[in-house]
Amino acid sequence: MKYHKISKKGFTLAEVLITLGVVGVVAALTLPSVIAKYQERQMIIKLKQTFSIFSQAVELAQVKYGDINNWEATGDEQKQVDLYFERITSGLSLLEDCGNLSCYYFCKQAKYTNLSGQKTSVTPVTHHAGILNNGVLFSLSWANSSNSKWWGKYAQIDLDINGKKGPNVLGKDVFSFEVREEDNWTTTYKPHLYPAGQLQYKTECFKNPGTICTYWAMTYENMDYLRCPEKLSLDGPYSCAEANKKP
Repeated sequence: MKYHKISKKGFTLAEVLITLGVVGVVAALTLPSVIAKYQERQMIIKLKQTFSIFSQAVELAQVKYGDINNWEATGDEQKQVDLYFERITSGLSLLEDCGNLSCYYFCKQAKYTNLSGQKTSVTPVTHHAGILNNGVLFSLSWANSSNSKWWGKYAQIDLDINGKKGPNVLGKDVFSFEVREEDNWTTTYKPHLYPAGQLQYKTECFKNPGTICTYWAMTYENMDYLRCPEKLSLDGPYSCAEANKKP
């Protein structure tokens, strides 16, 4: 009887090292992009959750105190802002009521920039800031002493979605909501909360990305206005991937 010897041949150490090296290079090239997309996705999810929180707060305040366009005028801008803050946040759980810090920033967090890397203000001097229990920094401003509309809105809520963490850049983790009516100039509609960029200055998101892109980020669930604004349009495409598929 003849026996055949079975040859067992494996990978050499050199081949294993080369394979691991290739895998490492591929991971180094793709992992940062994957992580960035995941972080962006989480940012947008929290933005939408925060909008829901404030939207409900605005509606509940109007149930309790009447429609915002009929709220009393204090005759003082800071008092008007404080009035809005008190009523809109009355049903919210806050980690901190920061009040007015007499500066242009959120709750002692004073390092914000625009997309060009220039230091910039986030909220007007007349404001009232706070921190939600989910860590979101926010500032309510823009309320007129006569409780009338300025540029179509009664108040604005600026927010830093991930709190005191970076990057602290307008349009990346800093966004805005607006308390306004569907029509910009009349007072025949009940005010509601809208993402900045939904009713006014829609195309500014492609020209000068920042908090005006809040509506885009929430609606199309991407921040591609940071990557390919020249390819995007209000009529589509709504993402860089969609734009790149077009012939």
